[in-house]
Amino acid sequence: MNACAECGFVYNLASAADVPSLAREHEPDLIAEIRELWRGTLRPVRPESLHPALRDQLRDFLATVGLPQENCWDATFFHDRPPREPLQVEGRGLVVVGDDHGMPVAVDTAEGSVWSVVPGVPRPLRLLNSSLPVFLYAFGRVDALSRAVVDSRLVEGLRNELAALDPPSMAAGATQWPDYLDEVAG
Repeated sequence: MNACAECGFVYNLASAADVPSLAREHEPDLIAEIRELWRGTLRPVRPESLHPALRDQLRDFLATVGLPQENCWDATFFHDRPPREPLQVEGRGLVVVGDDHGMPVAVDTAEGSVWSVVPGVPRPLRLLNSSLPVFLYAFGRVDALSRAVVDSRLVEGLRNELAALDPPSMAAGATQWPDYLDEVAG
């Protein structure tokens, strides 16, 4: 077993073989990279705004690292909102941590995975990433890409990096990341 020096998250390396991002998501280097990517625009979530259904480690992460205040998609993340009952969608308990133009951005209370909830469709859940730290890293990299002079090598490099970090999030048709990167590479 290992523990993150930043927030105390304890993880078992054996479980990391199933989802490579699990062991890395709380490494101090990844947390430092997340903070650097967001250039001081992350804001910790107030402790009284953290839902008790979230794992302790995730609440600690949100209280110490935080969520973006601004981003390339103008998604809104909640830093001060009182906790609300988790959504129950497709058998998952989901705590909403933000809103992307009317679509809740939510964290699975059991797994810690991050989902977009698309209203009014038969299967409303869209995986974003396997964990909130990995989501903040991927979103931060995409946010930085939106401000860069984009060439196909840069996009392919990011695609490969995200696929290595969080394979489920880059599976064809599974999430928005591959489609977004295809659009950017245009």
